[in-house]
Amino acid sequence: MVKGMLAGGIFSIVGACCIGVVIVNRIKKIKAKNTDRIFMLVLGTGFLIMGCSILIASFSESRLAAVIAFVILGLWFLYLAWRQIASLIVCKQKIWAEYCGFSLIPGRFGNMAAPVFAYTYGGQTYKQQSGASHTLGYVQRRFKEGEQVIIKIDLKEPERLIDSPKIPGVFFLFLGCGLAILGMSCLML
Repeated sequence: MVKGMLAGGIFSIVGACCIGVVIVNRIKKIKAKNTDRIFMLVLGTGFLIMGCSILIASFSESRLAAVIAFVILGLWFLYLAWRQIASLIVCKQKIWAEYCGFSLIPGRFGNMAAPVFAYTYGGQTYKQQSGASHTLGYVQRRFKEGEQVIIKIDLKEPERLIDSPKIPGVFFLFLGCGLAILGMSCLML
């Protein structure tokens, strides 16, 4: 039990440090490649999850309770991953839209921006913000006020749109965490 607690504590501390490095870099606006940040987040999250699982397994008298907790946590991460790509799946119709600006989304570690587009579909005019949020600098570099761009909309709900057909990097983080947690819960049985 003591070895499990020690190993879990070490993994948790290493994971928290990796995630902390990314957060400090974002706060202090230290230049780093997004791939480096994503790698550190994945690494840190993996260590943190592994450490917490070892701690729970060593504290828990009943492993079944720990397994159930990890299955629920794993399914929650998979749900978050699904939410990241749901719009990519349903928004298939390409149309031209005019970029009208952005909605600022204040965050704890910096502001994000959701681009706003005006477009006409099925004889009706819409002015909607994208379901995806980006960094403010990215939106300001990519779009110019009044510019015509191609977006994708959902045919059943034309007010639902995406401006970028790329899978967000956070999807892979959530998917990896969810699968790792579910895998660990299977190993704990």
